[in-house]
Amino acid sequence: MEKLLRSHNDVLEVLESGKVKCKLTGHEMAKEEGAIKKHLASKKLAVVRAYNDFDYDKYNGDIIPSRHSDKKVYCLSCKMELNKFADEVERHRDGRKCKRKRKLFLEKKEQQRVEEERREQKKKERASMPAWAQSDEEDSDNNEEGAEEGAEEGSADEEEEEEEEEEEEEDDDEAPQLVADEIEEIEELDMTFLDEESDGEAAGDDEASGDGAGGGQRGGRGS
Repeated sequence: MEKLLRSHNDVLEVLESGKVKCKLTGHEMAKEEGAIKKHLASKKLAVVRAYNDFDYDKYNGDIIPSRHSDKKVYCLSCKMELNKFADEVERHRDGRKCKRKRKLFLEKKEQQRVEEERREQKKKERASMPAWAQSDEEDSDNNEEGAEEGAEEGSADEEEEEEEEEEEEEDDDEAPQLVADEIEEIEELDMTFLDEESDGEAAGDDEASGDGAGGGQRGGRGS
């Protein structure tokens, strides 16, 4: 028992009451080997461990903690929340859509870094200029910032158009199967209708034949 507790002292602690408490989940249990092993193998503890062991550093800053839940993370590239499980995040990042958006995100991030360095350099250069020259430089910077904002808006519009095109492509991929299913349903309805019509005509022929035979018999008795 003591060996078990020592080997998991990062998770378990013994209380003054004699019970054992899990530091991660807050669960308290009797100081019994069976109860402790059961908790160590529980799904709840595994989930909490996964949350606590999540490594943000490996994602180069494009996966960050969610502002809404400590059980979720936020993908800056795709602007969406994910469950805080490493395997789910990896599957998301391996997707074609996320790879494309991550590339754009990292390119934009690099551009911002370069632009920030350029602005800092210009500030240093401006500080050593006469007052009249500083004013001209500020006007020039303002014009450049306006042009950059316009370029960013155009880039955002292009991203939205690409997303719409991807959604349309997905719809087009599903359309042939939907059409095939509809055609199959229509053909089945047509066959059912034809079978019912054929049965109706056969029944009509049988009735007409019966009526003819009955009329012949009545005619024979009359003669």
